Amino acid sequence: VGEGKRTAEEIPDILRSLDRSRAGRTLPACGLYLNRVFYPEDPFGREGNG
Repeated sequence: VGEGKRTAEEIPDILRSLDRSRAGRTLPACGLYLNRVFYPEDPFGREGNG
């Protein structure tokens, strides 16, 4: 998707096919890290009712 070779809409079909060859190459995760996480103020819709 990032290289423009596939669209985001194609991804669910590729995953459902369970055919690894359709997914393209896998690269090592060198240098990848979690930078930040954002949560909604009320993620479970409880409005403070614990």
